[in-house]
Amino acid sequence: MHGRYLGALWALAAALAAALLLAAPAGATVVSLTFDDAFADQMPAASMLGAAGLPATFFVMSSAVGQTGHLTAADLAALKAAGHEIGGHTLDHADLPTLGPDDQRHEICDDRQALLALGTQAAVFAYPYGHFDASAQAIARSCGYTAARESGGLAAPGGCWGPCPAAETLPPADPFAIRSAASIKSTVGLADLQQLVLSAEATGGWLTLTFHHVCTDCGTYATDPSVLAAFAAWLAPRRASGTAVLTMSQALLQPAAPVAPAAEPPAAPVPAPAAPVGRRPRRRCPAAVTSHRHRRSHHVPARCRAGARGVRARRWPATTYLTSTARSAAARH
Repeated sequence: MHGRYLGALWALAAALAAALLLAAPAGATVVSLTFDDAFADQMPAASMLGAAGLPATFFVMSSAVGQTGHLTAADLAALKAAGHEIGGHTLDHADLPTLGPDDQRHEICDDRQALLALGTQAAVFAYPYGHFDASAQAIARSCGYTAARESGGLAAPGGCWGPCPAAETLPPADPFAIRSAASIKSTVGLADLQQLVLSAEATGGWLTLTFHHVCTDCGTYATDPSVLAAFAAWLAPRRASGTAVLTMSQALLQPAAPVAPAAEPPAAPVPAPAAPVGRRPRRRCPAAVTSHRHRRSHHVPARCRAGARGVRARRWPATTYLTSTARSAAARH
């Protein structure tokens, strides 16, 4: 038990160190090249990818190691030394949903312990046939794996069930159900592989490609070495435009895409002050009050009769009240 967790910590530290060196820009596209079933014809492909600076993840059934037509323990050590990653794929390529929990645990956990004993990281897992259930997910997690890949869920040349995006999110919504393009078949050519990457670049995210045999005319789930070589030569320079090729563990350590801050709503207009309720607007005073009649007029507000616009009102002499005849008589005297 203690060795299991030490192995997991070592694998995490190694993946983190590599991810810091190969980190993709936030919000960019990550491509992971994965190879299933530990076929011996994958070794030349690994050398070719390593020469191009493209690390890959190899999912291995530990019981197949050293068997005819499969990778050897020395091959696994060489893959690790070249910067590639080794992940688990059960002991016997078991169809997990058809097994009970005890048999699932045997296939998943015992396989991981065997891979750790061979000196591999065994940090990630791939469900054989892409089949899994909730029990298999929980057991893979409890055995010390950090993530698991299914087969399908993303757009692929052969199509997929339901609406399928071009890339998985980073980080994935469910690290124990990481979506990938369907397994690459012999009918998939260079243009098809390029289009998968271009579609992922249009949205950003994580594109995982799954290969099996790498040979010419050797089965349905096979890729011609010349096609893979041309694809690697095309893919490697795309790092300059923001597309990074990382192992599964390295991709899981990538930061999430930044979220743009929400725009602040416009400030509400300040309403004009309302007029006092129940009060009539004040009438303006005349420009000047120049006569007693004007001052006494009921058309002039009372506040204006004592003065207009701050000017003292006139004080009229007593003669103002004489009749015109009296004023004429007073003038003769």
